[in-house]
Amino acid sequence: MRKRILFLLFICCHLYVNAQFTLKGMIIDENKEGISYSTIQLTLKDSTFVKGEVADSLGNFLLKDIQNGDYLLRVSAMGYETHIEAMNINSDKTLSPLTLKKSEVVLNDVVVTGTSFIRQKDRVLILPDKQQVKHAYSGYDLLYNLMIPGIDVDKRKGTVSSFKGTVSLYIDGKKADYREVQNLQPKDIEKVEYFDMPTGQYMGETEVINYITKKKETGGYVAVDGTQNIGYLKGDYNAVVKVNHKNTSYSFFGGYSMEKYSDKASKQEIFHFQDGDINRNTKTQDAQTKDNQQYFQAIINNSTDKRTLNGKVSLVHTDAPDNYSMNQVQYVTDANGTTSTNRTDTKSWMPSIELYGYFKLDAKQALSAMLKGNYTNNEYDRSYIEDTYRSFTHADEDFYTIDFNGNYNLNLNHNNSTGIQLRHIHQISNSDYTGDYVAQNHLWTGETLLKGQYNQQFGQKFSMSLQAGADFLQYKTRGSDYNYYITPWIYVMANYRITDKQSLMFMFNKANSNPVSSWLSAVDQNIDSLQIQRGNPDLEKANYYVAFMTYNLQVSKFNIQVAGSYFGAAPTVSYDYYIEGSKLINSYQSDANYHNAQANLSVTYRVNDNLRLRASGYYQYTKMTGKFAGDQSNVGGSIDVNYFWKDFAFNVYGKSPSKSVSMYPSYTKTPASYGASISWSHKNWNIEAGTNNTFNKHLENVEYLNTNVYQFHNTVLNKSNQANGYVKVAYTFDFGKKTSRDQKNIDTNINSAILKAR
Repeated sequence: MRKRILFLLFICCHLYVNAQFTLKGMIIDENKEGISYSTIQLTLKDSTFVKGEVADSLGNFLLKDIQNGDYLLRVSAMGYETHIEAMNINSDKTLSPLTLKKSEVVLNDVVVTGTSFIRQKDRVLILPDKQQVKHAYSGYDLLYNLMIPGIDVDKRKGTVSSFKGTVSLYIDGKKADYREVQNLQPKDIEKVEYFDMPTGQYMGETEVINYITKKKETGGYVAVDGTQNIGYLKGDYNAVVKVNHKNTSYSFFGGYSMEKYSDKASKQEIFHFQDGDINRNTKTQDAQTKDNQQYFQAIINNSTDKRTLNGKVSLVHTDAPDNYSMNQVQYVTDANGTTSTNRTDTKSWMPSIELYGYFKLDAKQALSAMLKGNYTNNEYDRSYIEDTYRSFTHADEDFYTIDFNGNYNLNLNHNNSTGIQLRHIHQISNSDYTGDYVAQNHLWTGETLLKGQYNQQFGQKFSMSLQAGADFLQYKTRGSDYNYYITPWIYVMANYRITDKQSLMFMFNKANSNPVSSWLSAVDQNIDSLQIQRGNPDLEKANYYVAFMTYNLQVSKFNIQVAGSYFGAAPTVSYDYYIEGSKLINSYQSDANYHNAQANLSVTYRVNDNLRLRASGYYQYTKMTGKFAGDQSNVGGSIDVNYFWKDFAFNVYGKSPSKSVSMYPSYTKTPASYGASISWSHKNWNIEAGTNNTFNKHLENVEYLNTNVYQFHNTVLNKSNQANGYVKVAYTFDFGKKTSRDQKNIDTNINSAILKAR
């Protein structure tokens, strides 16, 4: 009998602990009238999002499936002060009417558009839930778990994009790079802001993700992580130390990464010379690609409620030694064939310093400024041997960059705001070439952008932003004329909220892009016995025209985005091929036109707290006109599945094959890719293992082009794209009081204007 009683007590306790309750109530104003469509959020005491809902037209709300525990209830509505109330939920609960007080400051118009998505007038505020945070170690992991409609996150490569292009990533309002986001600790992220209509300090960006971190002033931590690939040699290892003292933090970062793999390529070429055609087939017999990188960074950050000051110094060293390919070369006129060897060796050192300041002048005005400078020393060696033909190039380069960016923003009194942005980028490259060609190349470029903006909210449904300015570009290379361009810059955006769960957005942008520095080099470099690589210092800027329209809909647990876009470049810079004597010249020209139209559908579905799905599909049509004309259509899509169970997370992803025409131009075919991973997160430990393209060993990338002087068809079997796996282990040790995680803010992209054989 006693055992039965104990068993029944155990069952009752288990049911009680796992029981799910409801919370309902009504939101009223000081006149006892219901407030329509106020935002209801239920969070844990550490602000982790649990549930969200929108009150109906009478102010009533209902939250379901709430587990027993202590929570914070947050209620907000436009024009009212936010109400926060602590409560314990251990049964179904009906609250007395909650009264919101009028606010003297007009609040952002807020509407919940998903379980953890809150639509504000100029952004989508995303509150990561407990599962999404627990099963992520980096900023990319968390962003992937959020499954934002239309946003494609490759957490393994560290890329974030949409149909509009690359999404810019910020941390606490400051632009971030790969290392910075990779080291961002999800449990220290309070919320994520998604600007699909960037204004204010983000003026000029296409789309923005801004991570808002929790701020703490004491304690510190040490964090280490390492990722090792299986199938080919690749590793990434990092260590971080941070100490906080009052308003000042001191952070130190260091890391090492390396990669080594082999390629197998097969290339067919036809050269249409005046004396007749030459057919050449090249097949790789042996190849090696390897590189390694080391970096170090120190940061001092001092913040108060009214300003932030940040100083950074960093050093990056990159080395890609003894990369080679040994090939069998077969000419149609030579039955025996021959062999060729291509070797390259590059190394770079880049010290840099950056100063940043943000100043809140008053309740309506803010000023920010960034000044960054770096120096890069680059060395490049290349040799090519084919039978009796020998070619060698050595280049030494000193590359200097200064980058200034200033923003002033002012909120006005009638749901409107204005701002101005000034940016100047100055670069100088001095290069010495020896070997086949002896030359000195001096290149300097300066670009100044001045932009203004005006943003207006019309009622609760319609808003627009008008941004305009000018881009002044100037550059000169040794022995060439001085080039300068003044180009207007226009950015118009409009957003119409059809209902609280539907919105329609339109954007048009007229901008320009400058030629890549290395393409402007006034030097030649032998590629092989038949080809010469040549820069073109007379390249012109490219004019870009971009337009898109998106429709967003939230239905129950579904978030849906339907979008259409157009991207045009007229003219744009592309590769150029022409005959000069007995050589094919590979150079660049500025008279091509590029057009791309695309339709997209993206759907996310939160089945329950444990299972999340995301699927997307697209149709794309690309056309190139000018000297090299062609077009290509493509249909594709992707799918992602996340399942969370206790300390484990399971992920499966897949992407369809794709076809495209690049602006440069060439046709490309990329194979399908897929993979799966499992991770375990417990306290300060995170262990993850995954596999990519598990059952494939012969996935090939194809690139081809047909012109009146040159044709090629290149097939590459890259080891890094075949079946492989990885293991990642990370651990964080906190000392003193718990503190916020810092992030690596180090730019490891090496600057160079050296012309290299492609």
